[in-house]
Amino acid sequence: MVRKIRDLYPHNILLIDMKTCDAGKHEAKQAFAAGADITTAMGFSSNQTIIDMLEVAKKENKQVLVDLLGIDSDKRMNELQDLGVNLVGLHVGKDEQKETSFSTELFSLVKGLEFKVAVAGGINLTMVPEIKKYQPDIIIVGSAITKAENPDKTAKLFKSILQ
Repeated sequence: MVRKIRDLYPHNILLIDMKTCDAGKHEAKQAFAAGADITTAMGFSSNQTIIDMLEVAKKENKQVLVDLLGIDSDKRMNELQDLGVNLVGLHVGKDEQKETSFSTELFSLVKGLEFKVAVAGGINLTMVPEIKKYQPDIIIVGSAITKAENPDKTAKLFKSILQ
């Protein structure tokens, strides 16, 4: 499926949300061979898993996004920076979205650190103006588009707000 998407959209950036937490080298190689530009590792993964993924990404001229789902420690954030991580994702998971939604308070995790930042998890049209104030590098929208009555129109609305 990833290869088909890559073939259909050769000039778009393709992120494969692998959520790798072990076997980083192997999984990064798989993701990039399939056509991904970015793959994900979980922030709670071992340092070695993340290091291995970053090394593969560097060789392939690709990227690893470290998903911060469940991370709330300044210590871990500093460790990730020291490992050479440069792209992180502030993420509210599907299960967590049953109780809460994306909050701009998550940006406090990256305050004063040198990361590119992606945001994901229950983001809808009404949240985007507030999120945009924090200038994330990537905004990932899923269900707000895929479950919309008119996904194409909704995607265009997101795009117009973001421009």
